[in-house]
Amino acid sequence: MAEDIQGQELIEIAIALEQRGIAFYDVMARSSDDAGAGRVFEHLANMERQHFRIFQEILAGAEELEIPAASKDNREYLELLLAASVFSDDLATSEMATRVSSDLEAVELAIVAEKDSILLYCQLGEMMAEAARATFDRVMAEEKKHLGQLNKIRLEMAKRKANPQN
Repeated sequence: MAEDIQGQELIEIAIALEQRGIAFYDVMARSSDDAGAGRVFEHLANMERQHFRIFQEILAGAEELEIPAASKDNREYLELLLAASVFSDDLATSEMATRVSSDLEAVELAIVAEKDSILLYCQLGEMMAEAARATFDRVMAEEKKHLGQLNKIRLEMAKRKANPQN
């Protein structure tokens, strides 16, 4: 951790996180037994694809943005956030998606992943130049909506589980 993270690396972190989210939600959408959860997962996969494209556009224009480098302290904090993230790497994300034993477990895992994303994007947004910060704020607001959607479906599933005759 002797060097600063360059601005373009910050965008690449966001792109990688979105790719993992797409992979997870795609698997969950295809394997869900709960129609409502399946629709939510499919919607979230599509939203993550939009975020992926947004971050790719930022990366393509990163030279004009003059994105500042992150300090050593911020780099260490980012590394901790990434290490603790549900979607920490491609292999872990794939394994997680195939090992989930129920739709409710998948939704609960997705809730944790969305919280991780919000926290990471909040930190990344603070490190961005003003032009990119607005985009991070917009994506973060959408991630918060995802969290609400997932919580709603989680509550519906828990209610059905508690009252199976309904």
